[in-house]
Amino acid sequence: MSFEPDSAQFRLPNAPRVPANIEIYVQVLGEELAMKFLRKFGGAELTIGKNPQHRSKVALLVGIPLAAELAVKGEHLPKRVPLAQEWLAQRMFARGVGIADIARDLRISDVTVRSYVKNEKRQLTAEAARQLRLNQLRLFE
Repeated sequence: MSFEPDSAQFRLPNAPRVPANIEIYVQVLGEELAMKFLRKFGGAELTIGKNPQHRSKVALLVGIPLAAELAVKGEHLPKRVPLAQEWLAQRMFARGVGIADIARDLRISDVTVRSYVKNEKRQLTAEAARQLRLNQLRLFE
């Protein structure tokens, strides 16, 4: 299995599903850069020219080639970039970022972050329990 974040098959076991409204951003930019892009431009209208220049805010963040690819592949996207706060919070939590740090970064309350990551906590706890059972079975081998 190759480690290619842009690959459609790539998915960490505890990674939340990418919502359809931001899928094109993740496909074109990769997860890490898409997260930066959404945190910087999410919630506001954004037009990406098909021939971005070096002074473009998008090109400064992602580079001219990726900005051009995003403009072509995302030509039918709405003008307003989605906030995707729930997915961002879940993804950050899955990477080990604390609740308070997520809340500060996304400018939402810690209560909201907890509600967003509730299912992620359950999945992580279930995975930890499964690993514990596997480890205990190995002791008896």
